[in-house]
Amino acid sequence: MQEDSTHHTLIMLSASDDERFDTIEHLTKADEAMNDLHELADHDYDGSIEFLCVSEKAQGLKIGRKLWIEASNYFISKKARSVCVVTDTSCNFGFYDHIGFSRAATKDVGFNYSTGQKKLEMFLYDYYYLGG
Repeated sequence: MQEDSTHHTLIMLSASDDERFDTIEHLTKADEAMNDLHELADHDYDGSIEFLCVSEKAQGLKIGRKLWIEASNYFISKKARSVCVVTDTSCNFGFYDHIGFSRAATKDVGFNYSTGQKKLEMFLYDYYYLGG
C-alpha cells in the first residue's frame, strides 16, 4: 500500500522558497551520496533498512534493538544473506556498531543550505547473516 503524500505536498506548497530550496538540496545531495556509498561498498544487498528512528526520550530503553530483532527476523524469513543501512553523523550511527553491523563505506557530503553550508559524514553499514 502506498502512503498518501497529500500532507507532505501541502507542507511543501506552503513552505518558503528557502525551505523548498533546502529540502531539494538535502534530498538531492543525500541521494547522490547514497548511490556513491553503494558503489564504494561494491556489494548487492538482499535487503535494506530505509529508516529507523527512536525518539530521544525513548533511547536507552532497548527499543532500537527490539526493532532490529524484528527486522532481522523478517530478513531471515526471506532468506536474506546481507542487509545494509545508510546513516550519517547527525544520527546515533554508533547504534549500528553496537548491534553488529560493519561500516562498509564512508563519504563526506557538503550541503549548501540557504542559511549556509553544512557538512555531514555519511556511512553505509552492512550486516551479513551466516553463509552470506
